[in-house]
Amino acid sequence: ADAAAIRDAAGDRFVLGVNISASQLRHPGFVSAVDSAARAMRGTQLLLEITERQGIDADPVVLDAMHRIAELGVQFAVDDFGVGFSSISYLHSLPAQVIKIDASLSRDIDRDERADALLRSVTLMGRSLGLSVVVEGIERQTQLDRLLADGSGRYAQGFLLHRPMPLADLLDELRRSHAAVTPAVATG
Repeated sequence: ADAAAIRDAAGDRFVLGVNISASQLRHPGFVSAVDSAARAMRGTQLLLEITERQGIDADPVVLDAMHRIAELGVQFAVDDFGVGFSSISYLHSLPAQVIKIDASLSRDIDRDERADALLRSVTLMGRSLGLSVVVEGIERQTQLDRLLADGSGRYAQGFLLHRPMPLADLLDELRRSHAAVTPAVATG
């Protein structure tokens, strides 16, 4: 219901991520509910986020629902990627466009070369599969600096960037950000 207001405040293409569970995907009316919601959000891309820990790769009902939803133009993100047991083997069968790398893999990237190397490897794997990569858990400027230094085109998510906020505050922040960027785009 708030997608139009957020899109208007953001001033450009907007993706709305919504956490879902495997049990919702098993519900017979879920695909049609997602279809209705996506249609009502005209101009806003819907991204459904599901964690790999829910065994989504082993459930044919869940996989079927995911594929039917993807055919509607709705995208999927595998959330908390890297903490499950079958992280890599099932990626090729899921209709996912995004992997969100769990914060446990980004926690020490600014302090430990091995942690940084592991995160870069997971990023490379995701990118080689044609997936967008979001790194969760960015809470220190030094973590963000490390992500920006290698230029791998990852996205970042974490408290350093923003904490959760009420809708009115979000709209104000988006308007401020959009106003700050718009003049540079118009003259550049």
